[in-house]
Amino acid sequence: MTAEPTAEGDSSLARLRQSLQALALPAELQLHLLPAFVPELDELALSFEHWLRLAAADPDFRPSPAQRTALDEVERILDGMSGQANAHLWTRAGRCDGEAWSRLRASARAALETFGWPQGAPPGRPFEYIAW
Repeated sequence: MTAEPTAEGDSSLARLRQSLQALALPAELQLHLLPAFVPELDELALSFEHWLRLAAADPDFRPSPAQRTALDEVERILDGMSGQANAHLWTRAGRCDGEAWSRLRASARAALETFGWPQGAPPGRPFEYIAW
């Protein structure tokens, strides 16, 4: 990536990093990111999709081919998990035990590595119900 916009603060790139960090977390830690009243699995996926679109719209965001491939893989896995036939994947049990979620976590970790971003829980944001 050339002339990377800051991946800190509240930029779309920072938020993309945070969404990848959330997707990469072990299931037991993902359970603590959102309050029980939120469909947390949907929020994790929607957050990634939202921030990926906003980052991609930034003319300064120029991911390397490896970075683009890594982001595409996360997106491909999420797309493959969607739809009514895969509703069982979007339950707490599906997230904890599901092979699809394991692949997604590994893919999110790989994407973080391509950008040189740290793994671990994203920082908290007290003004949002997403606790990262």
